Amino acid sequence: MVDGFEVVEGVLPNGKGSSTSIPAVYLLPHERTLYMIDSGAGEGMRKKLKRRLKEYSRDCDHIVLINTHGHIDHIGNNGVILDVPFETQKHYIHHKGIGYLVPHVHYGKAMKRVRSFHEVLLNPDFPHILYFLPIAGAALLNEELVLRWVAKLMLSWYGHIDSDPIEITKLRKPKKMKVGKHKVKGFEVGPFKLIFVAGHSPDSMLVFHEPSGDLVVGDMTFRLYPLWDDSDSDGVEDTFKLMHDLMAEGVVKRVLASHKKEMITDLDELDEFLADARKIHDLLDVLIAEEAKEGKGKVAGVYRRLKKRAATDEVARTAVKMQFPISPFFMKNIIAFRVKEDPRYQYVAVDRFKKAK
Repeated sequence: MVDGFEVVEGVLPNGKGSSTSIPAVYLLPHERTLYMIDSGAGEGMRKKLKRRLKEYSRDCDHIVLINTHGHIDHIGNNGVILDVPFETQKHYIHHKGIGYLVPHVHYGKAMKRVRSFHEVLLNPDFPHILYFLPIAGAALLNEELVLRWVAKLMLSWYGHIDSDPIEITKLRKPKKMKVGKHKVKGFEVGPFKLIFVAGHSPDSMLVFHEPSGDLVVGDMTFRLYPLWDDSDSDGVEDTFKLMHDLMAEGVVKRVLASHKKEMITDLDELDEFLADARKIHDLLDVLIAEEAKEGKGKVAGVYRRLKKRAATDEVARTAVKMQFPISPFFMKNIIAFRVKEDPRYQYVAVDRFKKAK
């Protein structure tokens, strides 16, 4: 327990070891309601959460799920709140997060209907299968075995997102609030203030628990661009400044970053953490400019440059180790989800970025 919060550390999909690649989940009981911040992803994390929720259900009648943003590793087990018999369940997400949530739910449902590996390869609803083209040949030898492996892997990530029939509260038109001396925009949900911020993704929120001074920042210190073209590299500086100021003023006591195992408990530690994040952001700007000028303007090219620089550059090594363990082949094959049921919600991942003017 962290002064009210229980931090459920991320675990590998098989549940056999902890991993910061799977974000932590935060649990807080308050007046017979259990509040859950994010849900992680993968079968191992789902089982771990289910055990904890069952224990909390002895003293809590209700559960409220809040997603800091809609990326798959933070919403992958949203459906776990249906696995435990709470009297009521509620789910809150930034209204822009629906653009991530809906396609992922659709993908999980479609994956459950698959009957052949050939169908997976040809179906445009399954862009992720392109990551596994090297195993396509194996399907010719033993299609059943390969299909079982692919289905298990994909369903581990996408099979437990859907929280239907729970109504999702889409947070839009944020209200003005004060956090310490700062005027911010967001919502109050139970004991939390949900603060709309710019940076990692268009739907990012900070979750602040004023009684304990705990601030859950999700992935705000991770720059996603050029992996996906939806990060706000300018707005992230405003968010970093807010985080710094709130801790400097004593309003925030602890910062909980989803992919960081240890909590940040003092200002010097926070400033060092943010400085490291800025170095990675700046390096990516340099590499993007190089690729736009000298290369083909492709995301895979940025990652090749990053991995090459990692041989002599400590910042690049940190980026590769902590944030970008992704091969150029993997990046090259990212394509857009196609959501036929509702074209308004499209999760578009790009392989090519705009060339600098």
